[in-house]
Amino acid sequence: MSNKGLSMKIIESRISECPKELDGLYEDLLKKIENSELRETTILFQWICFTSRPLSLDELRTAMIVHLSGPKSSLNEYEDESNPYCIPNDRKMKKRMIYLSKGLIDIANSDLAKDKPVIGFHYDTIKSFILIKGLKYLYSRLAELQGLNYLVQDLAKKTHLQLANTCLDYLSIRKIGTMFSEKQIKSLSQFFFLDYTIENWFTHAIKAEKDEHGEEINWPSQDVLDIWVRTFQVQDRDAKDYPKEGISLLYIAAEYGLPRLAESICRSDKQQVATSTKIGPKRQKITEKEKGFRKTNDCRVDITEEQSTVINRKDKEGNIPLHLAALKGHLEIVKILKRRGAEIHTTNAKHCTAFLLAAAHGHIEVVKFLYEHGADLHTPDNNNWNPLISASYNGHIEVAKFLYGNGADADIHTANNNGRTPLYAASCNGHIEVAKFLYGNGADADIHTANNNGRTPLYAASCNGQIEVVKFLYENGADLHTTDNDGWTPLISASYKGHIEVVKFLYEHEADIHTANNNGWTPLHTASYKGHIEVVKFLSGISEVYALDTDNNGRTAFFFAAMRGHNELLRLLYTKYPSSLHIKDNYNATPLFAASRNGRVEIVKFLLNADHTYINSKDCFGRTWICWAKRSRNSQLVDLIYQHADTVGLQIEEDNASAKHALVLYDSTSAWCHVCTLSILNGSDYYKCGICDSGNFCICLECFKFGVKCQSASHTYELSNSKGSVGV
Repeated sequence: MSNKGLSMKIIESRISECPKELDGLYEDLLKKIENSELRETTILFQWICFTSRPLSLDELRTAMIVHLSGPKSSLNEYEDESNPYCIPNDRKMKKRMIYLSKGLIDIANSDLAKDKPVIGFHYDTIKSFILIKGLKYLYSRLAELQGLNYLVQDLAKKTHLQLANTCLDYLSIRKIGTMFSEKQIKSLSQFFFLDYTIENWFTHAIKAEKDEHGEEINWPSQDVLDIWVRTFQVQDRDAKDYPKEGISLLYIAAEYGLPRLAESICRSDKQQVATSTKIGPKRQKITEKEKGFRKTNDCRVDITEEQSTVINRKDKEGNIPLHLAALKGHLEIVKILKRRGAEIHTTNAKHCTAFLLAAAHGHIEVVKFLYEHGADLHTPDNNNWNPLISASYNGHIEVAKFLYGNGADADIHTANNNGRTPLYAASCNGHIEVAKFLYGNGADADIHTANNNGRTPLYAASCNGQIEVVKFLYENGADLHTTDNDGWTPLISASYKGHIEVVKFLYEHEADIHTANNNGWTPLHTASYKGHIEVVKFLSGISEVYALDTDNNGRTAFFFAAMRGHNELLRLLYTKYPSSLHIKDNYNATPLFAASRNGRVEIVKFLLNADHTYINSKDCFGRTWICWAKRSRNSQLVDLIYQHADTVGLQIEEDNASAKHALVLYDSTSAWCHVCTLSILNGSDYYKCGICDSGNFCICLECFKFGVKCQSASHTYELSNSKGSVGV
């Protein structure tokens, strides 16, 4: 078809329309495989079909050599010319690969293997055929050739076992361990297969264990596990399940629910690394020097430590294996560990028991089992989160009911160190069924109970947008007008977070839209500050709302929209309240100053078009907003200024802007100066008033040196350092 000049898409479309004919073609190709090459070809297809990601050519070459050769103590043994399975270079590997696969496998371009070309099938139809029919055919021929009694499906299930063991054989090469001990980390780049091995041996091992081949895995020794962890650390990998330092096989079994591995370890009275490794039907002796870098043999463990010590040994976070099994809900592992002597009341570094972890994560069967075996259902962690609070916070209704019915009713009013009761915890995250259950079983008295910040369950639900809980609490007498320690009402908080349905409900049930918090912010201020246009539309449409209200620093909602760059919202407010344009804050700055300081080009353009008459007005520093624009080094903004001046025929006063300001525009994740509105660089010093704006009034060093103060000259300041979010 290509000779006819047809495009590749058309060719692929035609191919996909005739899968039956293609199956016959592929079957004919596989029948041409020589018996002497059958095992090697089968292994090749396994590595192409079952890896977690496509392999590069050098990775595949190494994987094939190690898989075919079996475990060896050094890299040289694999690469030695006397090794019949050695493939000396990528050129020969490519040739061998294409020959063995009869052209079904070739190199494809991909970025999945560190920008190297990777190995794959020419078409998806080939992979589908190999997975559904091809491997089954190869397995049956292989079993017949070797005189094995295995069923074909049994051979198929062993694939991940073989891949896992190959990865572990490679990871156990003594030279890798030696380089770690000698800190020759950069030399690890010579190990082409190491990246795939450390990322994926565990994935293959887990699949093999779940395919009932866990006892055949050559599980690694503690030394090899340590190498695995250190390799992750050295290469700064961003892995979801990052291996923890000090991890052991029993922790792996507990965390990932591998009962065969757990039983195999626990069956032994004591544990140590095996001193020999099986290679096919023979065994290879390992020297004392190499011993630490080898794997255990088929999970067989010999004797050095008491079993109870192994089972109750803590990791660096204070967890014993029982903690991890309970956390993940692996009931079978929990039973094994308990039967083998796990201490049920042991707490980790955060004072969490296994029972608390199971309750917090909703593993009801584990909770029941541990309770039946003596677990204490009242024991809290270091922050006084007990099982009932934890289960309520995470919405685990069955666990909450079980705890309540077995004695935790005494904990229903108990608060943690932050003052959160079970009802507060459930309300906070919107767990309506848990909230109803608790309320109906004695927690009704806690409906007005505030946490340490003065926040009630209704406040927490409003803040997090949990409308059903808000309705339930209101219908049962919760106060809509209560304020927290900083004067925030549920309505102010819901407006700040943009929860429009909660805002509407609270307003419709007579929440006060005029009440301001300790900063002087009304609901309209907070919604404008955060840019929640639907909330602003709703609030500004209420006739009683006065949008020209100013906060403690003399700033309107319009000012905040200009400062934060909320273009659409600012236009909405201007349409309704055009006089907002001219209102100055306590530091003689208009919204135009706030926009220009923070580089809001589109907003500056809009404000200038709305009214250019105050183009040369000055703030409390004696600077024009043009000076601030120049100091920001925003060339687009400066060009806009002069273009506009030329258009309207205005003369711009030239400021002394030689002292360039660092380009630090407003960033919601950092502290910001409440005077000039610019962000304070993370790690920079600033002054802070512990009274104004609920103790969050910040002044950058430049403003402070200029002599500008907070809302009262009598207040004192402390020197602080910006390490992230400060204030709202």
